[in-house]
Amino acid sequence: MKITIGFFIFFLSGVILQAQITPNKRSVDFGLIDEASSRVIELSFVNKGNKETRLLTNNFPREYDVVFSKISIPAGEELQIRIKLNPFKKGKLNDEVLLYFTDQLSPVKISIQAKVEFIDLASNTPCPKFNEEQDCCDDWLFEVELRDAKTLEPLPKSRFRIIQEGVVQRDVITNKKGQYTEEVPIAYYYLIGSEEGYLAADTAMYINRRNSRLTLYLEPQEERLDENELALQPEEKQMEKREDDENPSQILEEDDEWTINIKPQETLEKPDKPVELEEVTEEPELPKEAENLDDEGELPLSLYKPNNIVFLIDVSQSMNQSGKLDILKASMYRLIEALRPGDKVSIMTYASETKVLVEGVSGDDKAAMIKVIQGLSAGGMTAGAKGFRSAYLKLRANWLAEGNNQVIVVTDGAFRKVDNDIIQKVVRKEQKRGAITTLVAVKSTDYAEKVMNNIATEGKGSLVEIEDFDRDTDALLIEIKKQSLRR
Repeated sequence: MKITIGFFIFFLSGVILQAQITPNKRSVDFGLIDEASSRVIELSFVNKGNKETRLLTNNFPREYDVVFSKISIPAGEELQIRIKLNPFKKGKLNDEVLLYFTDQLSPVKISIQAKVEFIDLASNTPCPKFNEEQDCCDDWLFEVELRDAKTLEPLPKSRFRIIQEGVVQRDVITNKKGQYTEEVPIAYYYLIGSEEGYLAADTAMYINRRNSRLTLYLEPQEERLDENELALQPEEKQMEKREDDENPSQILEEDDEWTINIKPQETLEKPDKPVELEEVTEEPELPKEAENLDDEGELPLSLYKPNNIVFLIDVSQSMNQSGKLDILKASMYRLIEALRPGDKVSIMTYASETKVLVEGVSGDDKAAMIKVIQGLSAGGMTAGAKGFRSAYLKLRANWLAEGNNQVIVVTDGAFRKVDNDIIQKVVRKEQKRGAITTLVAVKSTDYAEKVMNNIATEGKGSLVEIEDFDRDTDALLIEIKKQSLRR
């Protein structure tokens, strides 16, 4: 009997040691599900044991369509699981999923949450398979029409662009009736119509069975009101609604969680070269020696110090509107083109929580940065102050004694009143240590820009306004030039 028990204990300990399946996260939150949500996430499971294991079964409910990168996981290797949420009813989801592996006595438990506020069964397509990204969605016939906002007459031979993840996917000219028709994959897009003599018109929409037609009305330039004559009311009450019951004393705790949530992408063409900026800011005045430095790139070391940049990006739900993320991504792509091997970049996001996507990568590692930027998606509540302390810690970890050390905070709205004093105190403290803090306002209100400008002033940085896809694509690059210029 003692021999039997001893053998069982030996066998049990051997099983536990041989296969240890560890997920990169045990809790997944899809956040708020609306018509703009991608609803696709990925999990990874690492076999930290010394023996190959195999996925046996799982109990995913019918709302989830799931694909696996493989079934058998050799020791030290990784299993990728891609999950697409296809909800059938509105409301909160709170599911616990069990995954069973061989050589492991207990299942791996994953909790999944979501708040579903939009249902469209036509968009409940299968989860995209690994290495078969083209099969994720059906194509849908999309029709657009451009018209004069005053006369309602069609605008023939006008320019129309379809943008996804900050990259121009289609750049076309409308026909004689101001129309353009094409089959496009069911997805969320940022759309811009433009014509000489008119103000560009833009919108963001989910193209599917319900949304397959669009009319953009372009306003003649002479009809535009002088912006100085427009008096907008402060939106303090609206901002207060975004507050929650968090304890302000806890919002600056460091969060070192690493995550990369990258959506599958086709090979994307580079965006069109943007037109010159008119309003964001002026290019820094360069020394005369800059005239013959074209062969050294846009940031020659003889003129610009090395950069240590930490991006802290708002990915709350409001950033998913009006093409805000697309404009930001285009501006970041433009900056990445100019970065040098000696530059260092970290990218963090904040919404309900702060996450580190990439830390201290070389400016020469453009593919890694672009991949992370492509995967940025919005969802959750805004809790901006949480990320400031973590951003400065990352900045200090990669500090350049003779360089430009700069935190760039990107958002579309003002920070909560309860956070403002804390944020300004931290920014002021870090500025005394040599850190520059810049605020980027993406299609923000006057009130939000006022709040952000106060923070930027404390950080000896700038308030950079991003409003227009064409005009403002160079905005981040210009800011980096301004701060890193050797004086």
